[in-house]
Amino acid sequence: QDNGINSYFIDELTDQVIRDLVEQKGYTETQAYKTLYQSGLTIYSTQDMDIQNIADEEVNNQDNYTSSPKVSFSYRVSIRSTDGSVKNYSEQTMLSYYKNKDNPNFKSTNYSINFASEEDADAAIEQYKADIMQEGDEIVDGSETVIYTLQPQASLTVIDQSTGEVKAIVGGRGDKTASKTLNRATDTTRQPGSTFKILAAYSAALDAGGLTLASVQDDAPYTYAGANGKSVNNYDRRYRGFTTLREAITDSINIVTVKTLAQAGVSLGWQYVQEYGFTTVDSRDMNEALALGGITQGVSNLELTAAYAAIANQGTYIRPKFYTKILDHDGNVLIDNTTPESHTVIKDTTAWLLTSAMEDVMTSGTGTSAYFGSSMAQAGKSGTTTSSRDALFAGYTPYYTCAVWGGYDDNAMQKGSDTNYPKRIDPRIRKRPGRIDRIISVGAFRTKAAAACAKMYLPEDVEIDLKELGAVLDRTTPAEIKEIINIAIGMIRGTKNELSVDVIKNARAFLKGTLDLSVQEADEDIEEREELYKKNGAQPDYLSYLE
Repeated sequence: QDNGINSYFIDELTDQVIRDLVEQKGYTETQAYKTLYQSGLTIYSTQDMDIQNIADEEVNNQDNYTSSPKVSFSYRVSIRSTDGSVKNYSEQTMLSYYKNKDNPNFKSTNYSINFASEEDADAAIEQYKADIMQEGDEIVDGSETVIYTLQPQASLTVIDQSTGEVKAIVGGRGDKTASKTLNRATDTTRQPGSTFKILAAYSAALDAGGLTLASVQDDAPYTYAGANGKSVNNYDRRYRGFTTLREAITDSINIVTVKTLAQAGVSLGWQYVQEYGFTTVDSRDMNEALALGGITQGVSNLELTAAYAAIANQGTYIRPKFYTKILDHDGNVLIDNTTPESHTVIKDTTAWLLTSAMEDVMTSGTGTSAYFGSSMAQAGKSGTTTSSRDALFAGYTPYYTCAVWGGYDDNAMQKGSDTNYPKRIDPRIRKRPGRIDRIISVGAFRTKAAAACAKMYLPEDVEIDLKELGAVLDRTTPAEIKEIINIAIGMIRGTKNELSVDVIKNARAFLKGTLDLSVQEADEDIEEREELYKKNGAQPDYLSYLE
């Protein structure tokens, strides 16, 4: 950056380069640092600056947040007692101090260090010092530092799911004051909430658990398995009875999700989570709470984005990368990172089913506020955690995958009405003038998935080259594919022609023409009604006479 402070992207890029020099080239960590900073390397980054700039601006756009900004702080101080001993204190000791019920200065178990202004934060720090210091204690010279941080915080990652290339990353909201500061997209782990339902429960159930989106579970009172099982509650505290998995995904129904994982097998769900690339989920999380993202350590924003990118990439996981190639000072290739490190997590047909369900999330479920219209297919899943301490949205288009996280650094509670900003940031990135239409949030399939989808609607006796079929149906949605196949079958009905790629190609052209004509007729109808209104004024609502 111009001020000499590296961006969050460059911070993570250099970390990945050092790791790869150590792991792939056998360097010591010291050698890797010297090679990176002193040997004149040329590194080809995956960053797209257009996407990065827009992402930075929207994360820092106050219009995307309903609540007024608050201020927290990172605090350090050393206090010398009269006996000469020195104790160190921080914002974490301050939190613990005021949350401790045995402390005479106890404030609340939900005490937080988020204040309306820097002045209020300073006043709280002064009070903390007054509460902990004894007569004769003194602050060690030069030991006291305060760094203020805007709250609530946010992070996001944008990945090209077809290559695993990270195009943009935002590690925090507000000014970045130094290189290698806390990167909330890569360095911190938080609870993923309902975004984990797709990964831990429904992936396993649909891919290997013998269930379909039409399978049902009884949305009725349920407790987690185990001697100390707690009740599972839906967000609205009501029960719906027999509910399909599609409906449960669309409306984010907790009880159905937990029952689905229990039926598929907790160990199976846990295995799928491992395959999705999560490094912070371990054997302690092998329980039914895994279905709702109730895990010990949480997950990073980067790894959550990569997991959703695997679904967008027709079920194939690709390890995220921040560079494609490193050249030494002579121009020789030191590391070639172009070939993706990948493996299959779920079948492409399972990816299609999950995408189809998450399209419904966007159009009629919990993700509607992130939906930006039918100009491009979108799939995604929102999530919040207990007391709205975390708010998330993860989604994809045919081009990019993005996950957005928001919350307080000290894990303080947020008002439920204030947790919509991850879903607000998402579409606003795409609606910017000169926007990148292809960012975030999919249902339109690329060739392989389109062919797999079409195969489900083709008669069993039809043999068509899937590669050619995929090329014809590239960038169509599941609903469009179904309609195209129906049109194609109608075209050959009563003829001696066979169903072929050419017929399907003509059917797609016919559908496009029909849709274009419908739009044209609708526009003409609107114009005609506007003219009548201008000429005759408002007309009576005749439906009222039928009541």
